[in-house]
Amino acid sequence: MIKNIYNELAAKNEIIIIEGAGSPAEINFRYKDIVNMGMAEMADSPVILVGDIDKGGVSHISQTLLILCF
Repeated sequence: MIKNIYNELAAKNEIIIIEGAGSPAEINFRYKDIVNMGMAEMADSPVILVGDIDKGGVSHISQTLLILCF
């Protein structure tokens, strides 16, 4: 269903911004992930990791980079 909705949006729009939630480094959720890398993979989308040190979680970016590189 999600892929069908994405395809409908992609047919009507040149650019789609997909916002994730949480950290892609949380590999324990990987098998059911649709809000991070799972959706990016489904859409065959490039990924930009952004962090805000004031809100925490920036250390997850380095963990994510390590996981994605291996």
